[in-house]
Amino acid sequence: MNAPVSRWLLCLLIGGLLAGCGDPQSRALKKLAGKGYSLSAAEFIRAAQAGDAQAVRWFVEAGVEPTLVDGQHRTALGEAVAAGRVQVVGALVALGVKLPLDGEPAAEFLRAAVKSRGLELLRYLLDHQVTGKGLPPGAVSPLALASELGQREAVELLLPFSAGREQEALFAGAQGGDVAVLSLLIRAGASVLERQSESDSTALILAAEAGRMVAVELLFNAGSNRWALDREGRSALDLARAGGHQKVVALLSVEPTAEEREAGALPLKGASLGVNGTWAGALSSLLVLRGCREEALPFMLDQVAEGRATFHRLPAGKGLNLQPKDEIGDTGWYLDRVEPGVAIHGQTGLRLAMLPGVPGRCGRAVAVLEFGPAREVYEALPGDTFTVGGKIEQTYQVDAVTPLAVQLHSLTRAGEKITLSAGALR
Repeated sequence: MNAPVSRWLLCLLIGGLLAGCGDPQSRALKKLAGKGYSLSAAEFIRAAQAGDAQAVRWFVEAGVEPTLVDGQHRTALGEAVAAGRVQVVGALVALGVKLPLDGEPAAEFLRAAVKSRGLELLRYLLDHQVTGKGLPPGAVSPLALASELGQREAVELLLPFSAGREQEALFAGAQGGDVAVLSLLIRAGASVLERQSESDSTALILAAEAGRMVAVELLFNAGSNRWALDREGRSALDLARAGGHQKVVALLSVEPTAEEREAGALPLKGASLGVNGTWAGALSSLLVLRGCREEALPFMLDQVAEGRATFHRLPAGKGLNLQPKDEIGDTGWYLDRVEPGVAIHGQTGLRLAMLPGVPGRCGRAVAVLEFGPAREVYEALPGDTFTVGGKIEQTYQVDAVTPLAVQLHSLTRAGEKITLSAGALR
């Protein structure tokens, strides 16, 4: 059999694997044989999984299509990504293989990079526009997966490409328990007060159920509402107790803090804060963020006795002696149960536990701010405007409230912006 016939038979035997044969192919086959590879789809995939970028190039020089799909529906690119083999991914891209950029295929590549803890690969994919944009809301985002696995560096890389997925990631991170990840997500705008749509669980509830003590402590200090109840009427404390997480139980069982008991803070909206004229430019050193909490309900629980609960409207309204299912005045909130603890629910479906003498809070996030030497306490909501009066009066507006920061801008001085950061978690 002469040489041309031999090459023809070789091409025929390997079917669709080879695009053609010739001297370069023969040399590539010899190099592959020298490394212990035979010419097959399975061996091509094996080289990609092993991170052997040179062998992958030789397979292609031998005539193997770089986009080949084997009998198990695997591709060299997909297997290289799953194994975190960035050199092979780069080689295949250089050989003309296209990376998926959007949607679930791209998100799956990013999730695979996260699972393999391949930061170099994750950077490569993001640098090549593999962002997973357009991922359906119900799909697990790469950011959420990185948060759950406690991969802080991966979270940092993914955050700029994950707008709108920060809250989902906070819920996942709460279950994973990494406090560095949780701090990153809160700073990025995820709220510790937000509830999961399917369960009404807060991040604190999820962390407590998982027994993540350090995460529970951070979320608690960041302004989480420990009296919030999930859709089954369970609090973070209930779930920690059911899971036998004694340290979490001890933390969540402490007496209400001064911050939790505090009522009657002044509204920042419309306030005039008097300062020495020389202080006006140093507002950020005078207006201090103490924390973040939910908006106070317009009533307070006074006492519980004989299956009934007594409330009064704030600030000093008439007492209401109620039994379960009764509306609490005309507030849109109803008494849900009295024993073993008082629980209420609102028209929106949100549920909350209450303690006598402790204001109930549920709804919008408000910042708790302290001002000046007298340490007056104010509550601020986005959109609130207030003035700083000194030799020159200035007006500011609250732009955004998060558990770790409040953003303001001046309505008097164009371009002046101020960010107040929470000192405890800065």
